[in-house]
Amino acid sequence: MRPTIADIAREAGISKAAASYALAHRRDKVSHELIERVAAIGARIGYRPNAAARSLRSGRFRRVALLAEDRYRFEHVPQQLLAGMLDALGQQRVDLVLMAVPEIGPGDWAPRLAQESSVDGIALLWDRPILPTWYDEIASSGVPLLTINRGADQDDVSIDERGGGISLGGVLAAAGHQRIGWSAFWQQHLGAGHRHYSVTDRAGGLAEGAGVGPIHGPAYQDGGSSIAKPLGPTDVMLTGWRRDLRAWLARDDRPPAIVCYDRTNLIEVAHAALAVDPAMAAKLTLAVFADSAVELPGLDVITVILPQRAVGSLAAGELLARSSDGTARHAPLRPIPRMVRGE
Repeated sequence: MRPTIADIAREAGISKAAASYALAHRRDKVSHELIERVAAIGARIGYRPNAAARSLRSGRFRRVALLAEDRYRFEHVPQQLLAGMLDALGQQRVDLVLMAVPEIGPGDWAPRLAQESSVDGIALLWDRPILPTWYDEIASSGVPLLTINRGADQDDVSIDERGGGISLGGVLAAAGHQRIGWSAFWQQHLGAGHRHYSVTDRAGGLAEGAGVGPIHGPAYQDGGSSIAKPLGPTDVMLTGWRRDLRAWLARDDRPPAIVCYDRTNLIEVAHAALAVDPAMAAKLTLAVFADSAVELPGLDVITVILPQRAVGSLAAGELLARSSDGTARHAPLRPIPRMVRGE
């Protein structure tokens, strides 16, 4: 027969209520010592809580969903983001459920999903445009919702991409760089002209920190050159497609510092520079936005480390804190990147 709370209470010499409080870690009701003793007894006799019954009693499922627009989106979720969510939820004994919605159509899918998935909160990993009504529809179910790494002005946990760009621009300007290159040839275009906020925020922050006027992101010319004209007295040059790189780096007026949107861009730029002239490549200052420090032998690389783990942890904590009121709207949270340098 499956062990019950009554068996634990009998073994510990306490009431069923006290055993229940201890199993729920209710330190406002029982002592820390009793919580540990009850946990040890439960582990010894093989007690497992009835999750369904507990959910019915508390109205909580102890599950949070990470929802994406399709299953392929999960192939590109930063591992540090997932680790941050799992750590924060695990401390509260809450599970993380990965959910994908292959096709979104009209109707009341949002509240139905929130109700039928049996979760206490939804973190939305959604790159494409979101209908404003979705927030209200999901809120109508009482399930709290927030977006991750979207740059929204409320109910969002995202990296301060612009702040990272400003800091990097200031460092490069202080080092004497008067011309700064910007490489972002894979721009995360998401249909209907939508571009992820990180593209313009990183480039715009870089321009602001380096002392130039605002820039509006890379130039696009399908099938042709994507090299843009200089934008301001401290030229922030925008480079594009791979086939342009070697010609751009071979020019006498190439910038001595090049900032790359991500690790993939950095590798392409480094390979192209080494192919053009290894001595020239060694003199370049390269910078990149990445989840962890990047080192390339013989090259000077500055990494703006994106705090994905902090984003995951904050998102999980926010959802748990809001579970008592899923209809409230909140200001966004913006973890700040930090910089490291390696050669």
